[in-house]
Amino acid sequence: MVKHKSKGGFGINCLKSLNLALLAKWWWRLKSEENNFWSACIIALHKISRIDTKPMAKCSIPGVWLTISRINMEFANCNISLD
Repeated sequence: MVKHKSKGGFGINCLKSLNLALLAKWWWRLKSEENNFWSACIIALHKISRIDTKPMAKCSIPGVWLTISRINMEFANCNISLD
């Protein structure tokens, strides 16, 4: 995946950075678009009372949203605020 496109790869320089950026995007969309249908589904599924609650997802429900809910802490460790 990290090989240059001309060598058969996807041209992704740093997969971790790309992953963090995509997770941050979904975290931000959930936080900024609370009234959308998909946001309401995620909020109901994980029984989220407040979007800024850390972590947002229940630890008993594994999956992508648990990882996304922890993205704020990942960025805070790098002194980057998503608020």
